[in-house]
Amino acid sequence: MDPTINYDSILQPMRFKEEPHNPDVEQGFSSDKSRVIFSSSFRRLQQKAQVFGLETNSTVRSRLTHTLEVANTGSLIAKKVAASLIASGHMQEKLRVPFIDIAETCCLLHDIGNPPFGHFGEAAIKKWFSTFAKSTLLHSTQMDFDGFSIVKLLNDFAYFDGNPQGIRIILHLQDIPDHYEGNGLNLTYSQILSCVKYNCDPSSEKIKSGKYKKPGYFHSEQQKVKHIKNHLGWQERFPITFIMEAADDISYCLSDIEDGIEKGIISPKFFFGELLKYWEDKQFELLGINVNALETKFDFYKFKIAVTRSLIQIASDSYIGNQSRIKAGDIDDLFDTVIPVKSLLKALKIFARTHLFRSKEAENIELAGYRVISCLMAFLKPLLELPYANFNALVDAKNDINILSGKNLDVEWRLYNRLPRKHLDAYDFAVKNLPKNDEFSFMEWYFRAHLLVDYISGMTDNYALETYHLLNGTKIQ
Repeated sequence: MDPTINYDSILQPMRFKEEPHNPDVEQGFSSDKSRVIFSSSFRRLQQKAQVFGLETNSTVRSRLTHTLEVANTGSLIAKKVAASLIASGHMQEKLRVPFIDIAETCCLLHDIGNPPFGHFGEAAIKKWFSTFAKSTLLHSTQMDFDGFSIVKLLNDFAYFDGNPQGIRIILHLQDIPDHYEGNGLNLTYSQILSCVKYNCDPSSEKIKSGKYKKPGYFHSEQQKVKHIKNHLGWQERFPITFIMEAADDISYCLSDIEDGIEKGIISPKFFFGELLKYWEDKQFELLGINVNALETKFDFYKFKIAVTRSLIQIASDSYIGNQSRIKAGDIDDLFDTVIPVKSLLKALKIFARTHLFRSKEAENIELAGYRVISCLMAFLKPLLELPYANFNALVDAKNDINILSGKNLDVEWRLYNRLPRKHLDAYDFAVKNLPKNDEFSFMEWYFRAHLLVDYISGMTDNYALETYHLLNGTKIQ
């Protein structure tokens, strides 16, 4: 196999809906970045937690400020990689800016699908569907669903994760206001595929570890992802995805610890002492700094710069040196073969899990968030229990309220009215295109379940808490 990657073939500005004008490659990918930055889904990241939820200290990172830091780091890695590829003749000069833009935009999108309260929000959604999905589906359809494809599709919720939800936002949810077309942000094929962090769907037997440890897209987006892969002739994890993941690893390992220092949960001196316990290799030449002599905030600042600068160069060198493995799909990440770096990142993650994620400042909010999301699902459960005819009556009642006369759907109607128009448009579009066969009622319920998860996962931490209080009757506005 040719070890080089054909960047001309995989960096293409093709979209599901072609633009009325014909932009060049550079303009096409620049447009992707603008679409993301100006989207409401991106803006909502400013009120989603990175580690410490509902944080009032503005110097502590939100999901948005973390995302901007990842994008900056990813851009720096991409610039080094692009320069090396062009110098070696493996990529044309005209693709330098597009390559960097795709990497930066991929980083901007890497957390866009995260629900409120982060991983605990994900855990609450997974737990709720694992407990109630089948009984609620049976209540709605009154039909035995064994043997139908819906059984496999339920894995979308049993394995719910912010990464495939992000792909769902990109491909379907963040569409044109009041003019839904089913193309989401209508990003370029290359940009979309770069955002598929894990290269499998929720039913894949590959879900184990590394680049397959989670689903990368739901069944609802599977056909579009397959179409893009076939069009670009690339079936493995997209090359630029490796840059995004390296940038995320570099950024969050250090930023979470810095936030812990800012909040006074840990001291710099304590951090450096504990790091030496977890860091097996202790190769100080990797950083150009001796951790043994560090103990102040300024020392942490120097440490962060030294680590970031070193890992950016190592990530760039690893990308260039592992192109054949990237192409073959047999490498998990850019630090996979750099043992000292793997050891350092592992030590930073162990420290964060041990001394930050287990702190009361983090755990109290996580436990509260888990309860909030679980209760929101329970509050909306009546909408999932309705037979399709009754739920469709709610849809039609938007145009004629008399349709609900005598149906005893007063509570369901008010719950339905809380659902955002753009998510309802995505649901309507999906159901309208379903074949009217034996599986229709199951498939309709599947998209209805996605509708409710789209609503909840799109909430900010603050809005989720406000909605919980409202539906729980503990605070009325």
